[in-house]
Amino acid sequence: MTPPVWLALASLCAGLFVQVAVFAFMLGRLSQRVTTLERDGSALQGIRDAVTKLTVQMETAQADITHISRDVSGLQRSLSNIVTDRSDKFLELPPSPPRSRRRQGRGEP
Repeated sequence: MTPPVWLALASLCAGLFVQVAVFAFMLGRLSQRVTTLERDGSALQGIRDAVTKLTVQMETAQADITHISRDVSGLQRSLSNIVTDRSDKFLELPPSPPRSRRRQGRGEP
């Protein structure tokens, strides 16, 4: 073989070696990034769990508040009906005679 052929083969091998080294370096950096993301993701998992738990508690509280609100509305209607019924009945009663306001005490009858 002639020297230019050896030179071409040597540069081909060197180029191939450089490409493999760069590819291996990039894979190493990618692996390091994935490891970092997994570590950060596992740290965030606790926060995600807490947020999910808080969301469920808030939904439960909202359902309870809605239920209580319906109960209070019903109670207000019932009290309004009672007051209306009582005021009608109060107006139907004959006036009572005036009562005397005497203090009882110190020997007074």
